[in-house]
Amino acid sequence: MTLTDFSKKTTALALCLLLTSSIFAAEIEAKPKDDPKPPAKHAKQLPHEKHKNCGDIVRDVMKVDKHDFDRACREGMTLEDYIVAKYIAESIGRDFTDVFRMQKNGKPYKDICKAHGINWGSVRRHLNDKYDRMNSDAIAAGLIMWSLHELLH
Repeated sequence: MTLTDFSKKTTALALCLLLTSSIFAAEIEAKPKDDPKPPAKHAKQLPHEKHKNCGDIVRDVMKVDKHDFDRACREGMTLEDYIVAKYIAESIGRDFTDVFRMQKNGKPYKDICKAHGINWGSVRRHLNDKYDRMNSDAIAAGLIMWSLHELLH
């Protein structure tokens, strides 16, 4: 065994020991310190009385009744489809399912808006505004926005 082989093996062993000791040290340091305050109870994360589930949040923010919401579910609309189709339908005086069917038949929402003189930017702003309100309500109720998206499927 030459001196360079010995120094390589010694260096490798030292690195292994250093790595192993840092792993154990990280686990020890990651343990929480004794905190005089008791842990927060999970009751604070439960939904508020106002919003019992995701459907309530969507209906409250969209200001619709259960009947309209159920129609959107039966049509297979996504949350974005529901918000956009409802806004366009209210602007042109039609039913939101008619607008959604136009989109399903190959006419993009942007083209539907253009044909009826609706600014697409205002539709996008409306969508983002509703989405932000639903997201903040969902967080306050201890829910995640993903649940709202999956709700209409």
